[in-house]
Amino acid sequence: MNQCCTECLLLVRMEPENKDIKINQEVLDHALNNLRNDFTDPLSNSHYQILTTIYKNLSPDNKNDEERQKFLDLLHFLYVLEYRNADSWYDVHPIVIDLLNRKGFLLDS
Repeated sequence: MNQCCTECLLLVRMEPENKDIKINQEVLDHALNNLRNDFTDPLSNSHYQILTTIYKNLSPDNKNDEERQKFLDLLHFLYVLEYRNADSWYDVHPIVIDLLNRKGFLLDS
């Protein structure tokens, strides 16, 4: 929603006379593309492997300190979401699921 509003604000600034600017499919698609690109830029192949594991198992597979730190970074920057109810478990952000699909990491799921 925030990104869509930002897109509309840019349109208002570019076309101040246009009073019919609304969040529509084009604005949504542009906002999603921007978010996807922002999420993609900092990721390495090892990040994608960790994210794939979390997507499939709802938990990380921290075999060493380096992987644990990468997992914590992904959690901190909201690539991974933590849920707490009877047990704590993790899942990946919906934009990240789309990235994993686009990059072919979830083909065998």
